Amino acid sequence: GGAHVHRGAFARGHALARQGNDYWNDSGGRICNAMFQSWIVLGLAGLGRTDEALALNARTIAHCRDTGDRFMEPECVRLRGELTLAAQPSDTATAERLLREALAIAEAQEALSWELRAATSLARLLQSRDRRAEAAACLAPVLERFTEGRETPDLRQAGELLAELA
Repeated sequence: GGAHVHRGAFARGHALARQGNDYWNDSGGRICNAMFQSWIVLGLAGLGRTDEALALNARTIAHCRDTGDRFMEPECVRLRGELTLAAQPSDTATAERLLREALAIAEAQEALSWELRAATSLARLLQSRDRRAEAAACLAPVLERFTEGRETPDLRQAGELLAELA
């Protein structure tokens, strides 16, 4: 389901991720719920069901914090920022606060991949607000810490964005 969602097949991915999450919960699984739920959130968002995505995202962040299953917390908070922008494009202050929070959580966890995603999202938002230098200053140090994997989608997108900001 997650793979389908990430490739843009939102209806199929959403259905499969929801089914997988239901099976997981029915079998007593509790860890990794945030991962399944983040895929469901992405599927809902891709289907234009932003309000549902925001509601599930809020429950997912609470799950991370309540259970200690915090691996996905930076990504879930980043998604909250992105969803906030999708729901209310003028609410850039809330989105920026959430993206900075996601970045700080990722840094504290030493989760470089989540840090890159948060920095990329924040840099895009800053760029859209004509704060290009600040956007580059946010993204460049994170991107520079990667020594391999430049062909991955996240690193390619971050590199392309940094080149636009230069």
